[in-house]
Amino acid sequence: RFKYEREGFNARMDELQAAVLRVKLRHLEAWLARRRANARIYCEMLSDLVPEHLQLPAHAAGAEPVYRMFVIRCARRDELQAYLAEAGIWTGLAYVPPLHLQPVGRYLGYGPGSFPQTERVADELLCLPTIPELSSDEIAWVAETIRSFFN
Repeated sequence: RFKYEREGFNARMDELQAAVLRVKLRHLEAWLARRRANARIYCEMLSDLVPEHLQLPAHAAGAEPVYRMFVIRCARRDELQAYLAEAGIWTGLAYVPPLHLQPVGRYLGYGPGSFPQTERVADELLCLPTIPELSSDEIAWVAETIRSFFN
């Protein structure tokens, strides 16, 4: 799933996709507001774990992120991911493995250890559920489950 063999992109949109997106656009502002609210709950409930156990996303002053993904950093990422999965909580990985370690980047001549910071961060990133359909109680349950992992 996270293996990229060759460079490429597809930027075409067909008529069916356009029709679906036209309907979905009516809900965009509400969905973005819900994602931001979910992110606020995570930040409020997990902020005291920072930085000893995990790092929360940060954004520049005046910025208003939409949180397509709520990505945290955790040195014990794999353990935390397994713990959350055991509780029935979906999580995802992002930027794994880093681009310079992907088959598509092999021609660049970089290998493990070429970008140690990038590799460390890639080993720590974990995406938490933040879709707008989740209730505040569900987001709080995810946060409480994360807290229980560290207790």
